[in-house]
Amino acid sequence: MKIELQKAIDLYSARTQERNKQLGRALHYNAMNAQRIGMLLYPNSAYESISVSMSRLSTGKVKKISIDWIALFTKELGVDANFIFGQPSNFDGEYQRLCKNKL
Repeated sequence: MKIELQKAIDLYSARTQERNKQLGRALHYNAMNAQRIGMLLYPNSAYESISVSMSRLSTGKVKKISIDWIALFTKELGVDANFIFGQPSNFDGEYQRLCKNKL
């Protein structure tokens, strides 16, 4: 099952950069990446294991995804489950506006 985790992380990062710019902070203050999400999913795993697990999750090589993981993604990244699964979402317009330069 493939999820749009990187797309959600990109949106979170773009929001954070926009907010940091408004507040006069460094652009990457409070940045989010797949490794940080992986540390929340696999708190007792080694760095290398987390990297492999997150890569498998992002590329759709994971067969099952826990409902708790989806709850974590939506809470940490500020999106809904539809956005995570690539379905039409209220966040699509915001993604296009904030991340269009990255596409």
